[in-house]
Amino acid sequence: MSRIAISVAVCILTVFAAPVSAAMIITDSGSFLSSVQPGAFFNDFSTGGDPSGARIPDPLSYSGSGFAYTVSAAGGLFADNDVIGNWLQSSAVVFTFTGATVTAIGGNFFMTTTEGVFITSAPVSIQLSDGTIETFTASSTSAYRGFISTGPAITSMTLQPVAGSYNVDNLTVGTAVAIPEPTTIGLIATAGAIALVARRRRLSRS
Repeated sequence: MSRIAISVAVCILTVFAAPVSAAMIITDSGSFLSSVQPGAFFNDFSTGGDPSGARIPDPLSYSGSGFAYTVSAAGGLFADNDVIGNWLQSSAVVFTFTGATVTAIGGNFFMTTTEGVFITSAPVSIQLSDGTIETFTASSTSAYRGFISTGPAITSMTLQPVAGSYNVDNLTVGTAVAIPEPTTIGLIATAGAIALVARRRRLSRS
């Protein structure tokens, strides 16, 4: 086998052996939604809560378009028919996906006091089952984060405990449009370039 052929083989093997990356993070709803296939489940949490703002025993379950998930938090949930979050500030909020395979999640995430007053003193900390961790300070109640998995399905999303009350709204759960990983694109391009060089060498010899 020629050195050119060996190089091509190494590139191909490297593509398939490349490590699975964490999810791609998107910070605006337009870009996120354009990366999601039609038929996603959108939830503005207008149902399943309590307009009086009372504590709700967990878990709460939601489903639509074949997708389904439960939301839980130690000490119960806060869901006032507008947002969903933790009743106790020290509690993590866990979304567990039980329906169709999820590779795209996006929504508004922000923090408030226990009285519902928006705050920037506490960060939002999101961890996905694939190891993705995103921590940021929401500048407004419309702060957006979307996650597109280029590897394994997302089976859970955990909002880590911080000194504030979590609020999640306008959550979209669905399937991402297939996007090759940058590493994979680069390796395929390299393999193609090597193959082109080999072809030119064969032609020059003939």
